[in-house]
Amino acid sequence: MQEVTQATIEFVKQYWAPLVCGLAIVAVLPLIVGYVVLVERKIMADMQARLGPMRVGPHGLLQPIADAVKLLIKEDIIPDDADKLVFWLAPVLSVGAALLAI
Repeated sequence: MQEVTQATIEFVKQYWAPLVCGLAIVAVLPLIVGYVVLVERKIMADMQARLGPMRVGPHGLLQPIADAVKLLIKEDIIPDDADKLVFWLAPVLSVGAALLAI
């Protein structure tokens, strides 16, 4: 057990910077992008003389989180004749390739 712990500590010491960068890319950047989209929606709403997203949270600040939750709980519609594994795996692979390219 001690060998596994020692190996884990050595791995973290050697790769701490890439791990932190990866965590920032996976956790922080999507959050920033969500709020950039919120600002864009607010500016477009102002240009069109309307309120924009204001229903979730104070001044609509929780709108990106509500959009993400809505996206996650939407029902998947898979055609009967489709290969279910390929139909599910295609977006996963495309998003994975895009994140790897970053």
